[in-house]
Parts: sequence; structure tokens; C-alpha cells
Amino acid sequence: TVRLSPPRDESGSTGAGGTAGSPEARGSLSGSVLLVEDNPVNREVALAHLSGMGLVSSVAEDGPGALALLAQRRFDVVLMDCQLPGMDGHDVTRAIRKAEAEAGLPPVPIVALTAGAMEEDRVLALGAGMDGYLSKPFTRAQLFGALSRWLGAAAPDGLHEKADDAP
Repeated sequence: TVRLSPPRDESGSTGAGGTAGSPEARGSLSGSVLLVEDNPVNREVALAHLSGMGLVSSVAEDGPGALALLAQRRFDVVLMDCQLPGMDGHDVTRAIRKAEAEAGLPPVPIVALTAGAMEEDRVLALGAGMDGYLSKPFTRAQLFGALSRWLGAAAPDGLHEKADDAP
């Protein structure tokens, strides 16, 4: 059985404030993100994008690691690689959704990150309980678009590119 942490109150939330020239001035989001990604290069690229948006990020390299972090604290959004070793992203998402239901917690938004660009990949991700879908490789603008659906956003010009996250 997986137990998840309850949502944080407003005083426990993380945010980003900024001045001219900071990442926040170029387009920022406020919140915490759990990145679940086993590939070091993909992880580095995603973390650079997230940092550039002013987000606080934690990393899990596999499904059990993601479940352990979610048991310790609540995140505002989870970015979930679909093709993880052992327990894949779909199975991890199902485990998260089951634990949330058992604990009476609101569902954390989960965005699928996958190299699969076929409609069946999208349907599989959404069917597993994920809330959005982003094909790899993705641009900073696409990631911004996917995350701004759930996080407070102030988008500058040029970061309005549409993400593939609508159900």
C-alpha cells in the first residue's frame, strides 16, 4: 500500500518572485514539480527548463522512487516518463491514483512525458489516469504550456506555443 502526503496549505507552497532579467521576467510559473525520468540527458534538459521557469523541482529516477517522494510530500504537478525501467509510468500513475482515492486526497496533476507521438500513446497515458501529454523532445514553450494549465503563470511573448495536453 502506498500512502501519499496530504496537500500543503498556502503557507507551505513554494513560489518564485523575480526582478527584471530574472527567469520570472521571461515567463515564470509558481509551484513544485516532481520529475520522474530515468534518462540522464532528458532529466538534465527538463530540469534546465523547469529552473528557467522559476519552479522548484525534485527528481525520481524510477517508479518506486516517485512513490517514495510522493509519500513524503505533496507536489503541485508530476512530470512522468512513460517508459521507466521496471514499473513504467502508467503503472506508477495507477498506483498514485489508487493511493489518492484510498486516502481521500485530491489528484495531483500528472503529465505524461513520452517519445511516443502516436494517438494510441496519448490514449494509453490518459487512460492510466494522467492529465496531460507531452511528446519528447519538447521545447521550453511546450513544457510551459503544459504546466501553466495547473500552475500560476505569467507568460511573456513567445512562450504561447500550444502543448499536446488537452484531453
